Amino acid sequence: MACEPFADFLHRFRQDRQHGASELARQALAWLGQSVAERAQVDDAVRQMLRDQISQLCALRPSMGVVAHLLQRWQNQLESFDPSANDVGALVAGANELSALSQQAVGGCVHHAHSLISPGYTLLTHSCSSTLMQLFSSLRETDCHIVICESRPLNEGVMVARQLNDWNIPCILITDAQAGLYTAQADLVMVGADSLLGDGAVVNKVGTRLLALAAQRDHCPFYVVAESFKQRPPSADALILEQMDVAELNHDLPHEQMANTYFDITEADLISAWVDERGAHRQFSPVVW
Repeated sequence: MACEPFADFLHRFRQDRQHGASELARQALAWLGQSVAERAQVDDAVRQMLRDQISQLCALRPSMGVVAHLLQRWQNQLESFDPSANDVGALVAGANELSALSQQAVGGCVHHAHSLISPGYTLLTHSCSSTLMQLFSSLRETDCHIVICESRPLNEGVMVARQLNDWNIPCILITDAQAGLYTAQADLVMVGADSLLGDGAVVNKVGTRLLALAAQRDHCPFYVVAESFKQRPPSADALILEQMDVAELNHDLPHEQMANTYFDITEADLISAWVDERGAHRQFSPVVW
């Protein structure tokens, strides 16, 4: 099957709100790998085109640090590529290897997060994290209960609740505004992340910060579960919190009277622990670059 035209992939990549940041980063790697695989050679012109495509992909989802991290690592392989050897397969293998490393890291996150959850616990979560969905799948038969914020405006939490129902995991779906009522009843809060900043602050779906504030007030542990690839590389551009189409809010007000900021920043002092493939850390533990 021929590689999807870049313009079409770019549009899908921008509009996709159903897949988490890690999944989107792996989709980008897969597209780049397939694009290279279909070429007889990677000369200077192709290399520049790939640089431009990576730049566009990173710029489209600036709140997702894992996109910049994984694509920049693949670009490093591209820069060291020897055109005279013309080993296009090495670049394809590099993209596949980075994707596999990301998936392995997610598996490690799930393992360590699972160890924090005892049978019968009530867990509160927000938005839809592909990492947490793997965790929830592992909680079947543990008698855990999960409370899910619907996560306006596209209500990703509804998809989570439907999947939990299919898995026969007891759950309840609440509006985002109810989150503060449930932190006092939950044993812990767990969320994913779109980016981790250098000081341990987390960028995630808007509403995460309010949930963290409520959890702190009610002495409910607040855990961030995210692979270390989500730590923003020092070379990344300045953080931009993405703005989405206000039409998603579904109101008939003038557009200039509405805002649809999609992510917020939760400060490190609101986070009880960071869980990644290396374990659970009470102090933020950045990767070594």
